[in-house]
Amino acid sequence: MIQRKSLLESLFKVVLYGFGGLLLWEWLQPVNQLTDTDNMGMFIVFMCLSLLTYFLRVHWVVRILILMGYMTLAIQYLYSQLSLFDLAWIGELMGDMKLNISRIMEADWMLLTNSFRTWLFFILIWLISYLIHYWVTIRRNIFLFFLLTIVFLAVLDTFTPYDADNSIIRVMIIGLVVLGLLAYSRLFEHEKLTVSMDGLRRWLIPLSIMVLASGTIGFAAPKLQPQWPDPVPFITSYANKSSGDSNGAGSKRVGYGENDTKLGGSISDDQTVVFYADASTRHYWKVENKSHYTGKGWTMLDNHGELTEYDNDQDIVNLTSAAALPGMRLQELKASVKMEQFYNHVPYPTPSILQRVSADDADQYMFNDSTNLLTAQSKSWGRLKLTDYEIDYFLTTFDRNYLRKVTSANNIPENIMNTYTQLPRNLPERIRNLAEKITSTQDNWYDKAKAIENHFDGPEFVYDKQDIPYPEERQDYVDQFLFETLRGYCDNFSTAMVVLLRSLDIPARWAKGYSDGVATIKNGESIYMITNNNAHSWVEVYFPEVGWVPFEPTKGFNNTNRFYDASVNTQANMNDHDAAITTPEKREPSQPVKKPLEEVDQTNQRTNSKSVDISWKVLLRNIAIGLGVVSILTFLFYQSRRKWLPYVFITRYKGKNSTDTFTNAYHVLLKQLNRAGVQRREGQTLREYAVYVDTVYSMANNNMLKLTEGYERFLYRGDQEKQVWKQYQELWENLIKETTS
Repeated sequence: MIQRKSLLESLFKVVLYGFGGLLLWEWLQPVNQLTDTDNMGMFIVFMCLSLLTYFLRVHWVVRILILMGYMTLAIQYLYSQLSLFDLAWIGELMGDMKLNISRIMEADWMLLTNSFRTWLFFILIWLISYLIHYWVTIRRNIFLFFLLTIVFLAVLDTFTPYDADNSIIRVMIIGLVVLGLLAYSRLFEHEKLTVSMDGLRRWLIPLSIMVLASGTIGFAAPKLQPQWPDPVPFITSYANKSSGDSNGAGSKRVGYGENDTKLGGSISDDQTVVFYADASTRHYWKVENKSHYTGKGWTMLDNHGELTEYDNDQDIVNLTSAAALPGMRLQELKASVKMEQFYNHVPYPTPSILQRVSADDADQYMFNDSTNLLTAQSKSWGRLKLTDYEIDYFLTTFDRNYLRKVTSANNIPENIMNTYTQLPRNLPERIRNLAEKITSTQDNWYDKAKAIENHFDGPEFVYDKQDIPYPEERQDYVDQFLFETLRGYCDNFSTAMVVLLRSLDIPARWAKGYSDGVATIKNGESIYMITNNNAHSWVEVYFPEVGWVPFEPTKGFNNTNRFYDASVNTQANMNDHDAAITTPEKREPSQPVKKPLEEVDQTNQRTNSKSVDISWKVLLRNIAIGLGVVSILTFLFYQSRRKWLPYVFITRYKGKNSTDTFTNAYHVLLKQLNRAGVQRREGQTLREYAVYVDTVYSMANNNMLKLTEGYERFLYRGDQEKQVWKQYQELWENLIKETTS
């Protein structure tokens, strides 16, 4: 009979956990449909594994080991290209964790890697699984989670393309079943009844009839059209009105723009995808550079420049048979680009030397030697907006030692010096003084550029897109940033570095384009997603015989440009000069890999067919990250409540003298003892329990027993509680403090 009772209770819990898992599954379905999250099966298995460990009451240490082990193996499988038995992936994983933690500390949420976002998603599922366990087995009431699920689905149904009609009906059915079963559980526990098949049958039959009837009506009944106006257009229009006043002031939307004559002002995020790139390594994507600084922004005095024309698929430069370039190494690479937003310009990798650009629609390309702007041309239609193109290029890395040889403007063409050291006549003198101060200990151009670049990593500078002012009418844009606001985004940092370099007569120019974007792995290939948020500006410094070398002064951004020391990486048969000169490896150009981009195209077609906008994907992803972080902090705070909660109660009851203070305080102590693991057994009297507590905490003075005797005298004899509480308050405080150790 005991075995049958235990079996029934176990089956009852299995059913409750199963329905709780179904509610959690309803949370995962919209994530699968509205975002680009793949491999949902892994997350569902993790959810089931987490619920199983709670159902089996696995020790918390073992549970953490099991779930963390599963998470680690899943991350390795999804994101690492190394074998599971190649332990180097552990170092790769730790490096990724360290990088993302630093980005969290700097609030760079958009720079978090996909692998770390997956970690947070796993942890969020883990926390929700714990809440289901808590509500099912301890509170015996899952109404709050049931209500939150309804609200979550209703919000998605209203503000996203997700259709939650059937989901809400399913949740209502699951919720009614779970609430009914938990009500049965609470009733039998309160009345101390024995769980039996006959009792379950009497409870389940009417519950099943009610749920089936309501579910059938819910699915079959006609649905009214929306009775209230759609709030999305109103919210959108209100947001657009709030973004700026009638004069055009306010927050600009981040993204690539051609007009840079007036820099400054706040900018708002825009997750619109500009293009996808199938590339083998990270690097920036350049569009153009500008040379003339006005004190307010950038212009090109020579708007046309010298145009060079190249036919489609024609070699722009072929370095495999040319003489080696001094001071740099070249790596021959290929990239495929799929444009989502169609511009006249053609983004290309930097720092690099372009070898070939090819597209099905283009007949030729125009390259502006002055602005470095690359555009596609059609003989029939003129300037062309490309959809897909491929680039063969040589990615460059630079020899630090070779660059350090440059200490003056010798051997630099006069037109380079005149154009790229230009500054306004009214430039404040303190900018030059600051540049000289920063570089006072350096004797070459490379170290001076690095000193200025590192200057912006100081704690006084803040990367921020909001509340960034425009300079006053007679105020210099760089002067305002360097000496007054000390906060801004890439335009502030990059323009300031160019001006500081030019004040030292070092030729520098302002480059703009896109940062490296967010990488995803498809079929072992890296696909980079570049959005409007990746619009970026940086600095390029001219070195004789080497050319333009990129630098990254913007705080929070890493320079994807690579430097090396030739003196360290030399071959035995190379002299000091030859060590700095390498030629790219000669090999036949490989055919472009189109499969991953075709997969991206298919994904976009499916997305378009469902009218799912990418901004909702990013919004949901950010919400998941935020909920994950908040949930983790809340969970840790809740788990440590045994340490801090007693001091809250001590403060609460210190100044109270009401008629029920002693009673409430004694019950609070009993709950705190239970949290501390000193549980009262069933049928144990208060005095027996008090003796047990004194034994656990080795109290020679029998403090718990004395407090219990005082509580019983008040409870049964009706002593004046105010006097009793004053008498036992200090004893109660000492006891509840013991539970924190």
